[in-house]
Amino acid sequence: MRRLHAWLLLLILLLPSSCGAPGPTIGGKPGSQPANPPDQTPPAPQRTTLRLSYPSLGQLPAGAEFEAKLEGELSEPVFQGSARLIFNERFLAPLSAARGEMVPAGAVFFSKVNVPGIVPLAFTMLPGDSPLGTGSGDLARVRFRVLAPMPAGERIRLLNDAAFLQLRDETGRRLSFDLATEEAAR
Repeated sequence: MRRLHAWLLLLILLLPSSCGAPGPTIGGKPGSQPANPPDQTPPAPQRTTLRLSYPSLGQLPAGAEFEAKLEGELSEPVFQGSARLIFNERFLAPLSAARGEMVPAGAVFFSKVNVPGIVPLAFTMLPGDSPLGTGSGDLARVRFRVLAPMPAGERIRLLNDAAFLQLRDETGRRLSFDLATEEAAR
């Protein structure tokens, strides 16, 4: 019963501000004062974004090497992350993978470049370590060689599967994020 009273009180407190009641009046004229002055409007919440970026593949000749970067714009601390880059092994060969500058040298970093069509990537901070802070930067870099000219529409992508693409906080809770891919013109 006490919990019900608390919920009702919360609802009563929030209801007037969400019903669109007219704001204060000046000189008897409704709406002559803005409801939210521009300097007091709260900023829109920012979401974490993972971005895969690489050069335009259709413009690279056979034998060319390039780097694909998994970049993060972190809006909250991250303790662990995992991803899988998917590519067509008829056209690309991964040469190496390395941690990005956001992942400190003391973190555990895993990658494997000899799995056909996939480059698995993962990092975790060790117990007692601080998580990655908010901000932007590279989480991982994968170097590829072009084996044959890339047909139109062929690309590298992140496997968008919750079992393989995830970020977690220090308690192990999954963090939500947005995805973006950037194929830059050369």
